[in-house]
Amino acid sequence: MIEIKGLSKTFKTANGSLLALDNVNLRLEAGEMVGIIGMSGAGKTTLLRCLSLLEKPDEGAITIDGLNLLEARDDRMRDYRQKIGVVFQGNQLLKQRNVYENIAFPLTLKGETKQNYDERIKRLIELVGLQGKEGSYPSQLSGGQKQRVAIARALATEPDLLLLDEPTSALDAITTRALLTLLNEIHAKTQATILIITHELNVVERVCEKVVVIEDGKFIEEGSVEDVFKHPKHKTTRLLLGLEEHA
Repeated sequence: MIEIKGLSKTFKTANGSLLALDNVNLRLEAGEMVGIIGMSGAGKTTLLRCLSLLEKPDEGAITIDGLNLLEARDDRMRDYRQKIGVVFQGNQLLKQRNVYENIAFPLTLKGETKQNYDERIKRLIELVGLQGKEGSYPSQLSGGQKQRVAIARALATEPDLLLLDEPTSALDAITTRALLTLLNEIHAKTQATILIITHELNVVERVCEKVVVIEDGKFIEEGSVEDVFKHPKHKTTRLLLGLEEHA
């Protein structure tokens, strides 16, 4: 079980302080697939950076099975980061490494040998449907294939939580459908807890069980995808669903 408690983050800007996250709370049960939706500037990116431990919140806790990752000593932080896999927008693959090497990269950073991780990488390549592409470089891959490599890389450390930032934003409709099918397969096979940050409602509708709406750094509505999409309570949710016009 993963729990976010009282997460807050303020940035200093030329125009003063900007409260990007305001006392955010969320409980994720093991194996859930949850979508976070919100308008531009709502706090989605800051939330992802805090959850991936790239940004330190001013207050709050991120706990996995009761362990608060934010209280870890600096020399242990890298180990705790392994509990969280991240697929960033734009996939950020290493151009000079092939598919196999990109997926294995987090493990080589840990000092593991190929003998230890070879079978795991081969299973991941099969899981994301890239057999035969092991030696290909990012420049030789389609956008959908690059996303598959990024997802496999994020799963290489067998994380407790998988974060995906706008995973379909640069993909066409056909590739998007294929990627969402892949996410459902990964969820079924790995039972990983998956959190998808997106502005595309069809992504949430197709693969998520629960949805959370964020506005001005606060969670304003959450529930099952069916309940929230059929009976939205907040004005912003209705705007996102196209059920209400902007004033």
